[in-house]
Amino acid sequence: MRTAALVTNMAVHLKRSSENASVWVTTLDKGKPVPDAKISVYDCKGEALWSGKTDKNGIASIGKQLNGGECSSDEELSGLFVTARAKDAQGNEDVSFVRSGWNRGIESWRFPFPTQWNDSPSILAHTILDRPLFRAGETVSMKHLLRVQAGKGLAQLKPPSWTATRCAAAVSASRNSVCR
Repeated sequence: MRTAALVTNMAVHLKRSSENASVWVTTLDKGKPVPDAKISVYDCKGEALWSGKTDKNGIASIGKQLNGGECSSDEELSGLFVTARAKDAQGNEDVSFVRSGWNRGIESWRFPFPTQWNDSPSILAHTILDRPLFRAGETVSMKHLLRVQAGKGLAQLKPPSWTATRCAAAVSASRNSVCR
């Protein structure tokens, strides 16, 4: 059985969204940013998706969505692979990496935050009703507002991601009765 160990003083952190991504590199001993680290991002097939350097704060901002992280149903093989290379104060080159698929114990569903499971945009709906109380058989007028979550809040949907349609709705009332 082959075994390998990586001895490093760098930690690589990856943050992805549907619009962009960031890589943050810090030292493990002091938690300080690592400026000018060479960053490379690969998909699960080993294809290079992006390369660049960290700024003075140890952050590499990637101005595009990083696709290509899902190659297999096997969790061990899916995800992006990010490497960081930098020289320490003594001039020795240090290497570290992170995979976007490493999340055992820190899965997003364990925390009380909204979670998005794929790269498609999250569409939110809000309904405005003509009044707060209804009786069975009454006609109700309502307006539905659809918005997409964006990096700076909510944004309007752009066609063809939506289509206007009329629909009928059944509303559950108390005691398991249904109003149509």
